Amino acid sequence: MDHGVRQILLNSICRHPPEHYAILAGSLSDPHRVTDCRPMPPMVGPDGRLNRGPGHVQLNAPFIEYYLNMELLPANKYVLGVIHTHPSNLKNLTGGVAGSGQGDMPSIRAALQRAAEAQKNWKDFLAPIITMDADVGAPTFTGWIVRLGQPAPIPAEIVFEEASPDLAAKHIPIEEWMAPYFAIVKRVRTDRWSSAGHTRWMIKKIYQCMRADLDAKVKKQRVHRCPT
Repeated sequence: MDHGVRQILLNSICRHPPEHYAILAGSLSDPHRVTDCRPMPPMVGPDGRLNRGPGHVQLNAPFIEYYLNMELLPANKYVLGVIHTHPSNLKNLTGGVAGSGQGDMPSIRAALQRAAEAQKNWKDFLAPIITMDADVGAPTFTGWIVRLGQPAPIPAEIVFEEASPDLAAKHIPIEEWMAPYFAIVKRVRTDRWSSAGHTRWMIKKIYQCMRADLDAKVKKQRVHRCPT
């Protein structure tokens, strides 16, 4: 996991009693590396209260879908899994009846199956669990991967990357690099001679070019230069 993910979790779901959750995201080309983390509210039940308690939490599908469409997909990223808190004595994923939507494993398998039907290349669901050590008041992270086609969850080691002093010292002017593309998109949107379909196609192509350009520039910035 990226070095910033741990702090996000410590500042959010780790501060509250179980169960709470956060979405883990990154690139499907490197599906075991988490670059993004977003704590999410539980679904609201019929009584108007958040549907969560000491032994369960219901994921908020509309919020997750909005996050996916508005932030992840435009950045060429995807949901990689969910991290959630459990009572201190429960470090395993909970089971349940397939198709019921109750329990960790049925819910995760259903999500992977929907992705497969949509032809998304999402085969491994990252499902870490956080438990709180009552003696020291510190969280314990237990890694699990649920793989489509395998009945049992796979234990996984969680590694939080250290912040690189070189990268921290380097200024990466993302907004400056994006500005010319946004200006082009603005011109395309105001072009009244183009059809709506052509305008959407043009904007999609512009964003594709922008992502490719940003990826290349960021990688170039991160190339380690040995001192001469």
